[in-house]
Parts: sequence; C-alpha cells; structure tokens
Amino acid sequence: MRLSSAKVKEFPGTLPAVGPKPQPRPSLVARLEQLRAILRPTPHIPLAVEGMRLFAKLEYVNPVGSIKDRPAYWILKRAAERGEICDETTVIDPNISGTYESFLRRLCPTVVKVKDRDDTGGFLKTRLQMVEHLCATIPNAYWSNQYGNLDAVEAHYELTASEICADFDSLDYVFIGVSTAGTIAGMSRRLKERYPNVRIIAADAKGSVIFGDAPRKRHLPGLGSSIVPPLLSHARIDDVVLISERESVEACRELLTTHGLFVGDAIPRYGVQSHMGDETGVEAMHFDLSIISGKTVFDIIRAHRADCIGIVRDAYLAHAHGQSVNPDSYFLRFPEKPDCRIIALPAYLGDGFHVAGLKWIASYPGNIQRGFPRASAVLVLNSYETGYPFAVLESSIISAARTAASAALAAYWLEGQSRRAHSLGIVGTGFIARYVYDFLVDTGWEIEEVRLYDTSPVEAEKFKNTACRLEHHRTVTVAPDMTQLLRASDLIVFTTVASAPHVADAALFEHNPLVLHIS
Repeated sequence: MRLSSAKVKEFPGTLPAVGPKPQPRPSLVARLEQLRAILRPTPHIPLAVEGMRLFAKLEYVNPVGSIKDRPAYWILKRAAERGEICDETTVIDPNISGTYESFLRRLCPTVVKVKDRDDTGGFLKTRLQMVEHLCATIPNAYWSNQYGNLDAVEAHYELTASEICADFDSLDYVFIGVSTAGTIAGMSRRLKERYPNVRIIAADAKGSVIFGDAPRKRHLPGLGSSIVPPLLSHARIDDVVLISERESVEACRELLTTHGLFVGDAIPRYGVQSHMGDETGVEAMHFDLSIISGKTVFDIIRAHRADCIGIVRDAYLAHAHGQSVNPDSYFLRFPEKPDCRIIALPAYLGDGFHVAGLKWIASYPGNIQRGFPRASAVLVLNSYETGYPFAVLESSIISAARTAASAALAAYWLEGQSRRAHSLGIVGTGFIARYVYDFLVDTGWEIEEVRLYDTSPVEAEKFKNTACRLEHHRTVTVAPDMTQLLRASDLIVFTTVASAPHVADAALFEHNPLVLHIS
C-alpha cells in the first residue's frame, strides 16, 4: 500500500498543505535524496521484564535526535518531487522545541515565537493561527502541516514500520505515542498488514483532547494535542491508555536506573530539562539541554564532509576578522599521573555563528595499552543571548573532523586550489590519519598512489586493509622505511604522537612536497 499525498484534499476535515504552484527543481530533489543516507534504522533494545519479551525502539538515535526526522525528510522530499517547493520556498512548521528555537535563531533571519496560550492551556491553536497568517503574507510559503499531511503517514509506513517488520517475525502488542497521529497512522497500517493479530495500543497524555480527555495544561512536549488531529482517522487502533506526566517521569527514571537508557519525553535526545526560578518566586525559565551521542555526530559528519570544510573555513575567517574570543587553555594535571591531563578550552565565535562553549578533553596515553583511544572529549555549547547551555556533544569525533577539515582546506589552497596529488604519504596511521584520508577522498581528491608508514607495521597494514579505498588509487603500499616514503610523495601528512621529531634531515624535502604537519 502507498498513501498518495494527492489524497490529502479528498479527506474531510484534513488541513491541506499550503504551497506554491508546482515548480520542478530536480536539484532540490537530489539534495533531499542525499539526506536519506543519514536516516538509518534505529535499534530495538530488549528490556529485561519478567514474563514478557519487551523491546524499546530508540528513536533518539536519529540524526537530529527525534522520530520527527523521518516525516520531515519525507514531507519535503514528496513536496519537492511534486514541484510544490523550490529553493526560494519558505518552509513553515508551527511546532519546535526550545533547543530547535536556539538553532533557528542562529540560522534564520526571522523566528516567530507564539507566547499566547489557547483555550485548552496549550499553544497549538494559537500557533496554527499564526501559521495561517504567515502563509497568507509570505511569498512562496509552504506549510508542512504534520497534522493533516498524508506524506507524514507514508513516512512511517515506509520507514519506521518497515524497520520493525524486518527485525521481528511476530508481534503481539505495539505501544505508540500519539500527538500529530502521523506515526500511529503509518505504523499501525503497515504492522496490521504484516502481523494480522497484533494489537495497536495508543498512548496519550492526560490533558490531551485526542481521545476525549478534558483539556488542561501539559508540561512535557511531544505527546498529546490540543486538537484531534485529522490523521487520526487513518490509524488502526485497538486500545488507548492515558498516561499522567508523573508516570512519564517515573518511567524515564526506571529506564535509566534499570535498563541504562537515558531518554526523555517524546524527544528523548533532550536528556535534561531544566526549570529555573520556581523556588524564588521568579517566573520559571524552561530550557532544553540536548545530549548528542557520538553515533549521531559521526553519521552527520560522514554525510557532510564538504560542509564541515566550509564551516571550518568560515570559522577561520571569523577569527581573522576579530570575531572570536579564544582565551588560554587550562590544564588539569595529576601528580601521580604526569603523562595524563584534562584540558579546558573555552571560546566564543561570532560572525554568523554567535555561540560560546567549552571543550573538555582528556588525554591518557595509557588507554592505548588498554585497547581504547588515548583521548576523549565533550563539548558544551552555550547560548550567546542568555548564557544557558543548550547542547552537550561527544567531541573527540568533532575534534578529529575539525583537524582533518583544516588539513584538507590547507591542502586545497596550498596546492593552488587543486585537488590532485600523484602520491600521498601518511606518516602515523592512527585515528587522525583516518579522518584526514577520508576527508581528502570524500571531497574529490584524485590520488594515484598512497604510501603508508608507522612505527608499528601492523598498524600500517591495518590502515591499508580497513581505511584505504583501494578502488580510488592505482597503488596502496606500506613503505619499509619513512625515508623512502618522504622521497616518493608530493603530498605528505604527519599524524604522529611523539615527544621528539621523527625527521632531522631537511634534504628529504628537497623535491618540495606539500607537508601537512598535524602531529
């Protein structure tokens, strides 16, 4: 079954998507297709509960941390295919969290925030009124309308539910939270087809009007609604459970303490929600703090290496224009462990970024003997406007990508804006070397030969067999000694960890190679 988006206008009561007349732009379709590569299947984790086999599907490992990633991608993809949106389109969506708001204020010239509550104590109805006004006054406006757009249903039919069908031979019960009803509509239809006897249980918040409960103010976002969403009529539901916010919080704590899952409400990437001011009589300040995992960081960087180089370039230019604050680093050292340290690196970057933060990076050389990387890091980002933290990210991958992007950017300009090398020589085949190699290859560098050298020949061979993409080069060899590699390479990358230089003979560089010294 495929749900044609053209049926939106045929469904009574549906709020139709608002968009301009068809304007075919295949380039936009192609760019949206590239996003599909980062929407990977989310895992199903078994939960140890006596008397049943219970699984949790972890949607917070989506690239932006929410199950909303799927319908957002699918709605825009379908709209672009139909020619309803183009490069000049303004996309409007009335439902964002505080963290998304902070991102949008850095990316967009205008963010409209609705502050008036509706008659149910929520904001949805007043947001929808604002959307109607914006669509009427902004040229080429497109409302994604996740409450009535059948493309949202199709997204969960084709993507989310299909992942479940691929992983399970049988299912007895499936519990699905309801807000816009797009998730439960698409998933219930697909799962009922695959498992005819499965029972679909809708989970809604007390105070939500979706299934007839009396409306009242709700504090946890992402579950429940102030209206009965039109997409609900497309869902195949067997039973409904209403859950109080206290029960939701208790369940989150149990998932953490019993099962080791750090989740939140309907957007569980936001692992911490803070309320400040309640105890002092001051109006409460609510803000979201995103906890972004290494896997999410890795997937985004891998899919956007060229964008990473562009961001690093812009950051360098901002610094050159005096639009940065980069104070001294602070070192925490340990008398009993003189080779270990943890470093605090605060900074601020303006010129379009307007974000402050702190990188907290640990270097423990002994980790290598234990079988895991020497360094680890986290990054804390703070709002320039309020100073409040809005994200904590795994940062060793970000640091490696930043270093590799800097190397690729330097190589491009020092080579006269060329991405071509006859022979690439890599000295030190560790973690950073892999990132530099990947950034060069993935951004279009043409490299005929690759030569590798490491003080551990085993590591060099492992790099050749696991990191190098042999189909991109005429030859890939492990050099028996560093001297041979240096004399034969016109692009040389040093990515080593050493207390003394590896090379003392300047004559090895008489052929004038380009040297990227990242050690």
